[in-house]
Amino acid sequence: MNSEFSVKKNKKSIVKILAIVSGVVVAAIILYMIISYKKSLHYYELECQSNEGHITIIYNKSKITGYSASKISYNLVQQQNEAQKMGIDNYISQFSDWFEDTTTGTCTIEEKYR
Repeated sequence: MNSEFSVKKNKKSIVKILAIVSGVVVAAIILYMIISYKKSLHYYELECQSNEGHITIIYNKSKITGYSASKISYNLVQQQNEAQKMGIDNYISQFSDWFEDTTTGTCTIEEKYR
């Protein structure tokens, strides 16, 4: 009789442990999804304006995601590759310096959320 009681008690303990572990795993997955979603809503715009034209480069902490330009040409795919090679922060800094050195304009960075 004691062994039967012990088996039932062990089964209940295992079920409780599995429920707790499952709850922790589900909570971790939900937390990861929330953090990933918030990161996807966060981006930056490098806005460069001059008499010669303007360009806005849209990017996040890992890559260039788009741009808009007027009177200035910009090869998105080529520049995405350059940014990937040198790192996005370095690319943005160098692009801003280049723009300010070769035009009459300036650049500013704005942090945005969708």
